[in-house]
Amino acid sequence: MLLRRLLEEEGRARLTGRSLWRQIEAERCVPGRTWQSLKQHYLAVMEPRLNEYGSLTELQRSWLRVPAPLLRRGRRRPYEREEDVAILRFFMEVPLRVRGVLGRAIWQEAERALGPGRTWQSLKERFLKSIVPNCRSYTGEDVPQSFCDELQRMLLVGDDPDRS
Repeated sequence: MLLRRLLEEEGRARLTGRSLWRQIEAERCVPGRTWQSLKQHYLAVMEPRLNEYGSLTELQRSWLRVPAPLLRRGRRRPYEREEDVAILRFFMEVPLRVRGVLGRAIWQEAERALGPGRTWQSLKERFLKSIVPNCRSYTGEDVPQSFCDELQRMLLVGDDPDRS
């Protein structure tokens, strides 16, 4: 019911505002739900799963998507495997970059190189807490096993061959 009602707007309505949701509440499209409840349910549950609605055309999906900058601050977009591989490739291009991995400058460079959508702080945390410990799971996607072994040895064990 709610999706059908939103599709009637044909992309003209602002999904992050109040007026559309108040109007839907007044129409009793989903009885017993407040406009705040409708909006929150859509943004948190339905909008992230639009691809699962097979009956929607790509145009309809575009009407129903909320651009990421308009989503409320604090809403996190999960990292995709391709982003993780792109971060690894960033370090593989110039292996000496790994030495600066605990600093700030290398991550600010990575933020510029990898494009918009992720802050340097987010990239750094993802790399240190998720990618490095699970690096072997990325081998076979243009990430050599030897690179992962060296990366883990340097960052997890703290063994840097150039320091000896």
